Amino acid sequence: MFKVEGDKITISRGDTGEMTIHANNATFATGDRAVFTVAPRGGGEPLFYQEYPLNNGSFTVVFTNDQTDDWQPGTYKWQVRYVWEPTYDSQSGKINGGTRVKTPWEEKDFVVQKVLSDF
Repeated sequence: MFKVEGDKITISRGDTGEMTIHANNATFATGDRAVFTVAPRGGGEPLFYQEYPLNNGSFTVVFTNDQTDDWQPGTYKWQVRYVWEPTYDSQSGKINGGTRVKTPWEEKDFVVQKVLSDF
């Protein structure tokens, strides 16, 4: 199961899903990026971290079976950050800053549900 209800995302462990997020009232250039993160409540190592190019202010998050198969059931938090002219860490290759960074809303609930069988 994959369900988006308002700001709450629910996925069954091991399932797939995708959702498109639209930035409102913002203009982006070719190199600007959106960062989508799912992390434990209270902080810690992200469960999911992905950087996306923006297409007309939108990007699509895709969850695949091989990504979600090992996720432990529970309630996590998700958030989006937009980065204009990003800079990258030389070791990890991840974005570490930009000329402008915007987090458009506070963190939202991301629920991973248990499943009865694995395959």
